[in-house]
Amino acid sequence: MQLTWVSRCACVAFWLALKIKVLKSTLKRFFQETDHMARIVNERHFERLSNLLKDRSVAPSVLHGGSMDAKNL
Repeated sequence: MQLTWVSRCACVAFWLALKIKVLKSTLKRFFQETDHMARIVNERHFERLSNLLKDRSVAPSVLHGGSMDAKNL
């Protein structure tokens, strides 16, 4: 049985969605406490990275996280 282009894309999309779901759950298990996460060095770098994440070309590609808190660098 030969798969059509559309069915191949649907199959790849399914497996990609499944892998993303597993990756998210793994990250949540490993990083339950924020003390174990990396920190931004200073306010300048925080602003630089915040602006990058807010950019219209970047924001749709954020799969997990993306929240920002300037008070808790």
